[in-house]
Amino acid sequence: MSDEIGHVFLTRFWIFQGLLSAPTFFIFGICIFANLWDSYAGVYDFVCEFFNCLLAGSILFIILVQRSLPTASKTLTYRFELVKSVLATAMWLWLMLDSIFYKRRYYNPDLYYYRRIIISAISSTALFILFYPTALYTAYVVRKDRREGGEESAEAAAEEAEGSRDADERAPLLPNETV
Repeated sequence: MSDEIGHVFLTRFWIFQGLLSAPTFFIFGICIFANLWDSYAGVYDFVCEFFNCLLAGSILFIILVQRSLPTASKTLTYRFELVKSVLATAMWLWLMLDSIFYKRRYYNPDLYYYRRIIISAISSTALFILFYPTALYTAYVVRKDRREGGEESAEAAAEEAEGSRDADERAPLLPNETV
């Protein structure tokens, strides 16, 4: 896959990741606000919704940063994709364990319990379709580029140019002329 097709691939996946993260962020934010006024809600509900809102907001923030960087290096893109995958996995794991072990105060807890497990299974499918392929693709691109020596030679050239600039800055402003 060429670099241009790969970048188009990544930007399309970023759109879908944002479409998944933005409603999650806003819904958990609304639930946090509602829990502030609910005196019967437990502290765990607030903490769970707060941290999941924080994780979804972090994913959304990374997507917005990636969209605003027109020429990000392949290594930086890989790091962003890796962080997004870790955040999405942490949120998925927290919600999965929450749905399995934590019993809430509802009229029919068994129905709610099975519904939460089904939603967690669907979210795991979204995780494997939306977040892991981009991390794997960028890892492949970075590894391929390192084998070819593409990005390292560009970084070496940038360091060499910076070194020559530093040498110019260390040169005296006035020549050493003795009269």
